[in-house]
Amino acid sequence: MNRLASAWAIFQGLLLEALPFLLIGVLIAGLARWLAPGGAWLRKLPSHPLLGPLTGAALGFALPACECGNVPVARRLLAGGAPIGTALGFLFAAPVLNPIVLASTWAAFPNQPWLLAARPLGALLLALLLASVLRLLPEGELLNPVLLEERRLTQPLQSVGLLERRSGLVGAAAVPVAAVPTPRPPLAEVLQHSSREFLDLAALLVLGCAIAALVQTLLPRSWLLAVGGCPPCRC
Repeated sequence: MNRLASAWAIFQGLLLEALPFLLIGVLIAGLARWLAPGGAWLRKLPSHPLLGPLTGAALGFALPACECGNVPVARRLLAGGAPIGTALGFLFAAPVLNPIVLASTWAAFPNQPWLLAARPLGALLLALLLASVLRLLPEGELLNPVLLEERRLTQPLQSVGLLERRSGLVGAAAVPVAAVPTPRPPLAEVLQHSSREFLDLAALLVLGCAIAALVQTLLPRSWLLAVGGCPPCRC
């Protein structure tokens, strides 16, 4: 019973810590969907294998989203038509490059200023590596059908054929038509979409917090220290 009580306390702490950041991310994504319908500016982001992930990572400096909150924002980037590499660069690097994390790193390690540069640089290198590998996969294998359909609905007909807009169906020729501005969706629709997205991601967050709480409670602490420790630290 003591272990279960400890697991419950850890679970509550993790969930209450992460939920506000998830909500911030959903609000940012919903606001972007309402203010910039159609995502025309997202399609203008660089698709270069190097500049794309770097641009996505740079967006992390302006968005205070953690690894939970940046998921809905990255989904909005992909749904709006942003290049795959740019969205993945944001997804992997933004949680470390946002101003709150950088300030927290400085506050936690004031006597080790090199960490303030090493931590974001390491995150940036990993984001570049992962984005470079994952962008080689076809969109149909990388994205789920719902996100893929929403992404292709935002693409102009010059780039994506009419039949390709439905669930990734390919083989249709592109139709050269003039670009039509996408109307701003009603605020009620944006709120409904954001609420549904928040609940979907919150369910995954609850599952992750439960797994983390059980691992920290049931596994011996010596095992966790052995996995997470390093030889210079064992003194």
